[in-house]
Amino acid sequence: MSNELMVITPLESVSITSKRWNYEITTPSGIARELKRDVDFGNPKKANGEPVFPKPILYKSGAEKIIRDFKLLDRYTVESCIEDVENGIFSYRVKCSLVAYNPATGQEIVYCEGLGCANTRESKTGNQSGFDGANSALKKAKKRAMVDAAISLGTLSSMFTADLEDTAFMKGADEITKLGPDDAITTKQRRRIFAIADQHGMTQEQAKTWLTAQGFASTKDIRQKDYDALCSALEEKESK
Repeated sequence: MSNELMVITPLESVSITSKRWNYEITTPSGIARELKRDVDFGNPKKANGEPVFPKPILYKSGAEKIIRDFKLLDRYTVESCIEDVENGIFSYRVKCSLVAYNPATGQEIVYCEGLGCANTRESKTGNQSGFDGANSALKKAKKRAMVDAAISLGTLSSMFTADLEDTAFMKGADEITKLGPDDAITTKQRRRIFAIADQHGMTQEQAKTWLTAQGFASTKDIRQKDYDALCSALEEKESK
């Protein structure tokens, strides 16, 4: 039996129906799934309450539901990587292939593909070393590739954008690198913490309660040396 990959034309697009604050996605085969706001998709808010992006962001959980409803499997290939151990720089580009397995022929038919990149020099990583962030960068590239593939699969680019949760926080790297480990985090870093919380379905009050449980009465109490661990802890909630 052959395990050869065969690429074919993408499937038909899904149909989308507004359902209060959520969306109901129906595949061409008739499988319907409700995508929940702030769980499967969402949009961080600015200080004035306006959304950061013109279209909602499709989150990992939403992408997974779309892929499963099409009854496809996700396969990953690291297309390129830089692992500069001497300088602690790690960068990955991952391809996500959405495939259907044909048991009769042993073939995996590729319906759609997506790409995702991540590296340890993204400004959001703050003062984290490349060695500490290498695994996170690889996981992030994989997640971004899957979301990209899911959007292409259902031709959802008019409804959702890819995972852009870092875009609003990628500026100001020079400001962060000049700070010491005991300096307070910047305003942009404080906003990013709440944006991550928002993506994981937490209100601002719930985020504040969570921070209090971590030992911080206010984001103004968070030091640069604590910032990366807090962000990682929030991002890990995605897989729970």
